[in-house]
Amino acid sequence: APAPAPAPAIAQPPAPAQETTPESARPPLKAERKTPEPKPAEEVAPKTAKASKPTEKPSERSTEKVTAQSDDASLPTLRELPDAMRAQVPALTVAGFIYSPAKADRSVLINNRLLREGDEVAPGLRLEKMTQQWMVLDYRGTRFRHGY
Repeated sequence: APAPAPAPAIAQPPAPAQETTPESARPPLKAERKTPEPKPAEEVAPKTAKASKPTEKPSERSTEKVTAQSDDASLPTLRELPDAMRAQVPALTVAGFIYSPAKADRSVLINNRLLREGDEVAPGLRLEKMTQQWMVLDYRGTRFRHGY
């Protein structure tokens, strides 16, 4: 019977060779990655998202809105009307309201009727406008504001 073949010898890694090159003459092993220094605050521009529309200056219309709201704030309240006028204004029972930036979506429940801007609340009394804080009413030419 033939003899079994001898097992292969395990190769040992070669021993490290002595370096004879001075360190200053050796090329760098790996390129070093330098992190950039932070920029001063005045050089850093803020990142802004692209606007779908170019930025616009405030229009005259927005100025008119602010003026109109300021004018509404100077209107007297129902309680501040003269007694004779207040006695003529029909009774108001406000049960709720919905305010929206869209004029068509605003409504108020007065005397169990759902009303919108421009609607007649009672004979001679018209809901002129709604704001977030109050509504502006017109009673036979006298404008006043009333809270919700």
